Amino acid sequence: MTISHLKQNISSSKACPESVAAWIINRSNIFGAHFKEEKFYQECYQNFEELKKSVLSYMCYYNNYRYSEVLNELASNEFLKLAV
Repeated sequence: MTISHLKQNISSSKACPESVAAWIINRSNIFGAHFKEEKFYQECYQNFEELKKSVLSYMCYYNNYRYSEVLNELASNEFLKLAV
């Protein structure tokens, strides 16, 4: 599914939940891969709480500040605001 197709689905009055769900699942898989590469393998966690804080911190960064070429150089949340 392309970004323009997703924008059409999200912004139309007949938004297709399956397309949106597929996009969200795809983004979660991409998030996991980026988290492992950019954060997880770079740090040593002493316990689960440290790992949890790291995931939450990276999630905030990923959704609000990490710009994506695929999303026309926008962060995920910026892209979703424009699409809706």
